[in-house]
Parts: sequence; C-alpha cells; structure tokens
Amino acid sequence: MLLDEARAVLATAVQQRGTSFRDYQDPYGGRGGFLGLAKVYGRQGEPCLRCGTALSSTHRLEGRITVWCTECQR
Repeated sequence: MLLDEARAVLATAVQQRGTSFRDYQDPYGGRGGFLGLAKVYGRQGEPCLRCGTALSSTHRLEGRITVWCTECQR
C-alpha cells in the first residue's frame, strides 16, 4: 500500500514537471506545478484538508520545517 502510494505521488510529480519553491525551472525553462498539489507544505497551524485538525510542525532544522497532521499521519 505505501509503495503504491509513493509510486502514485512520484508519477504525479513527474507529470507536473517537479516542484518549484523559488527559482527552479525544468529543462525547458518552465516552472514545476507539483507544489500547488501539496497538502501540508507551508500550512503549519492551518486545518488538515482531510480531518480539520490543526497541522503540527517541528522546529526549523537546516532551514526546513516538517509539517504533518497528528490525526492522519501517525
């Protein structure tokens, strides 16, 4: 199940030409569209799109914050 989901997410990311956070461009100069499909990225404190629980986050580590739903992702 997890392997199937990981494959599906990766296939969608490839179809969307990757994730453009700042200045990423694909080989043709376009921006990736996968970030628009992110369910938790940059949404700490906001409600989970599945269950409504406020999204939790870790402290910043090397410039990154991990965000997750404490109910849906155990």
